[in-house]
Amino acid sequence: RQQGNYLLALDYYQKSLKISEDMGEKKYVGKVYSKLGSVYLKEHNYNKALDYTLKSLKIASELEVLDDLKDIHQQLTKIYAATRNYELAYENHVLYKQFNDSIFNEKNIKKITGLEYQYEFDKERQSIKLEQEKKDAAHMAEAKQHKTVRNSFVAGFVLMLMLVLVVLHRFLQKRKTNYLLTKQKQQIEETNEELTVQKEEIQNFVNELEKANKTKDKFFSFIAHDLRNPFSTLLGYSELLLENHKEYDDDERETYIKFINDASIKTYKLLENLLTWAQSQTGRIKFTPEKINLETLINEIISLCTETAGNKNIRLLSHTDKNLFVCADKNMIYSVLRNLISNAIKFTPKDGEIVINACPITNKENQKYTEITVKDSGVGITPEIQSRLFKIDENISTKGTENETGTGLGLILCKEFVEKHDGKIWLESEVGKGSKFIFTLKTV
Repeated sequence: RQQGNYLLALDYYQKSLKISEDMGEKKYVGKVYSKLGSVYLKEHNYNKALDYTLKSLKIASELEVLDDLKDIHQQLTKIYAATRNYELAYENHVLYKQFNDSIFNEKNIKKITGLEYQYEFDKERQSIKLEQEKKDAAHMAEAKQHKTVRNSFVAGFVLMLMLVLVVLHRFLQKRKTNYLLTKQKQQIEETNEELTVQKEEIQNFVNELEKANKTKDKFFSFIAHDLRNPFSTLLGYSELLLENHKEYDDDERETYIKFINDASIKTYKLLENLLTWAQSQTGRIKFTPEKINLETLINEIISLCTETAGNKNIRLLSHTDKNLFVCADKNMIYSVLRNLISNAIKFTPKDGEIVINACPITNKENQKYTEITVKDSGVGITPEIQSRLFKIDENISTKGTENETGTGLGLILCKEFVEKHDGKIWLESEVGKGSKFIFTLKTV
């Protein structure tokens, strides 16, 4: 019975195709080609299914019909997956997602634009409100000052009359008047101080709002840029696996599962760094400096990274005085050193060398501090990328010498944590000759 339904559908679509071609309706010809490909796909006639679907794709591409292109690429994904051409299946699945996102964005662009206008309107209204409050405060101060001047004038006039009429009480009246004037002066000064404090509070509130907005924009830019790609990979491969897992053999399923696992690990690392950075921005990470033996801490991190470095036959060396102590938050400096050493391993080729050096320094102002250097024999960093490092609004994440992946937030966290210690962090690098990342801490 099902075969009869497919034959009836094919007959119906063939008649529709002829009518559409006679009428010169190219768009409907493309749609009928797509429907014929769908029927042949269900009949497992993959050659005809692919032939008709590609004809439909050609017409839809010429006419730029997004809805048709989305459906056609989804149908091609199923055809290539059924014929085990997984590379083309994945490419068409990605194109399906892109057209689907384009259609979704097109439908929601007006709504997003409206929200942006509303945000700008609210921001402008808040600015006007603050400006009006400042003007009102200034008018109030001016009115109080006029009132004080007027009262002073009246008091002086009354005093003058009293001096004329009551000569005998001149001394007592003068002292009383001076007392009143002093009290009024104190009131004016107190009022001016209150207005100054209010003005500072308003300015501080505005600064906090601007800082919060910048932090929010930075956070969302990371989420939009770095989370989209791994999630697209996760969704793409998981949907292919879900829709066609019965047709794949064990090796093919294992390949897709590995892709999904790698993307999941990268996404987890990104979320972990995002959470740490967000906690540092909101003050939720407790800063507890203490006396730390730097050699012990460095050796602990080297021990942790030995296995990763060993996979590339990289030597990890430490040149640190046993009696060198710093005042620092152990968890934060541990995170800084771990990030810098992990980055050095990532960008150092096999049989390379990484040296961690720490030594006391005295500057021109006779201030003592400790300078820690992580030097590698890696690929180096171009000047263009150097200028963009340590900046939250520059999202940089490159692959290592063995295609190791990163989240792009490690150096941002390093900068945040070093600056919490009133220290500085910078780099010196030359392409092909390795890099040196240097930061300073207070010496105990």
